[in-house]
Amino acid sequence: MAAAEQGGDTSAAIDACIRVADLARDRLAADAAVTWYRRALELIDVQGEDPRLLPLLVSLGTAERQADLDTARETLLRASTLAKPEGKADRLGEA
Repeated sequence: MAAAEQGGDTSAAIDACIRVADLARDRLAADAAVTWYRRALELIDVQGEDPRLLPLLVSLGTAERQADLDTARETLLRASTLAKPEGKADRLGEA
């Protein structure tokens, strides 16, 4: 993330954050997964429209729910709002 903030490759930083978050999630470390998914989301929000946004929001909302965080509902609603116009509501079934 620091590299992206210094003008580095933002896309690579997003991918790295998502990989670390997925690894944490797979190891049942929901709090760590939330931290890394949120870092990726910050980078995507800065970058603008990105095809990774919807799956990232679903993963973040799921990890937040597993970590028993109140933000899970809001995150998954954001994903739902994004999915409907794109015709990708089936992606929300994973959450």
